[in-house]
Amino acid sequence: MVCTSCTISETKEDRLKQALKEVWTDGGMSMAVTSALEAFRFVIKRQEEGRTKVAVVDNEAAFEFQSYLSKIEFQQQRCGVLYGTIEKEETNVLAIYEPPQEGTDKVYSLQTNPGAQELSRRAASLSRQLGLLPVGLIFSHKMRNAVLSGYDIVSAAKLQQEFLDEVGESDADAFIILTVSPSEDGSIHFNSYQLSDQCIEMYRRGVFAPAEMQRRNSGKVKTHPEGWVLYQDKDRTFRHDKVLVENAETDSIPTEFFLINVAIKSHKSWLRTKFPVENREIAPQLIEDLAKNLNSSEEPRFVRRISDFHLLNFLTGFMDLSGELPGLIDIVREQRDPTRQESGYQIILEALVS
Repeated sequence: MVCTSCTISETKEDRLKQALKEVWTDGGMSMAVTSALEAFRFVIKRQEEGRTKVAVVDNEAAFEFQSYLSKIEFQQQRCGVLYGTIEKEETNVLAIYEPPQEGTDKVYSLQTNPGAQELSRRAASLSRQLGLLPVGLIFSHKMRNAVLSGYDIVSAAKLQQEFLDEVGESDADAFIILTVSPSEDGSIHFNSYQLSDQCIEMYRRGVFAPAEMQRRNSGKVKTHPEGWVLYQDKDRTFRHDKVLVENAETDSIPTEFFLINVAIKSHKSWLRTKFPVENREIAPQLIEDLAKNLNSSEEPRFVRRISDFHLLNFLTGFMDLSGELPGLIDIVREQRDPTRQESGYQIILEALVS
């Protein structure tokens, strides 16, 4: 009798390699090979629980994103990068950076020119120096039947993969998606999601068609028309262009299969959102806004007047992120008054506005 607990379990790779070794003749595929390849197919399944339980979003940051959309009546869809911290099963959003973009009334669209990339690089560097991580994506959409579109799914998966390369897998697991949309009664809805592990794996494997090939407001995500690699060795490559959804082959997957609902609540963080937000056509950032903040009577302490992500981001256009600005950022991150040696920062800012 064979001890079942002592046998070595056969992997799907082992099974396919054995089938190929035994029956690959005349350049055709045997039933054994076909059957073995089925194990490499994606069978779409819902994921009930995400890696984070709660999205805790700064009140001022969320209100500023929402109020701008209301002001322009959702005639341009907007998106932003969420920066914050991760604590156990909570994703805390402290700031929203809005990259250069040129959205339409139907969909958001980021600029990809070198100037836009440089501005986003500065914002990312600032966030790191403040001790913040990229923790997600926020975007708006008009009323529609789809929760997230195929375009949304692929765009978010791409950004999450970029974050994973930057911060590592454990922190990227806390990545969230916030959506902002109007309702028929005029109220604004905020919703929070995570993408399933299967969705991220499929993106990495090249299963999805690129975002630009996805329909902007459809509730389905299309697979790549050229297929993706099921299995590859030095001699052969097997590709497929369909997945299994509820036992049926398809190249169009309902986006709900990839979404996990996340609870959302608000909080007031130590970063303010009083300074105008960058990269907007209406109410652009001006040096007069810096003067207004510095002279504000609302906050008696200098550190509180400059504890604004958008103000600090504005200063990256005047002060070097690897030179004098890090000292000012340290004061904000530590929420303390400047030392005698650091008193010159206030003089520098006053000189800027004069």
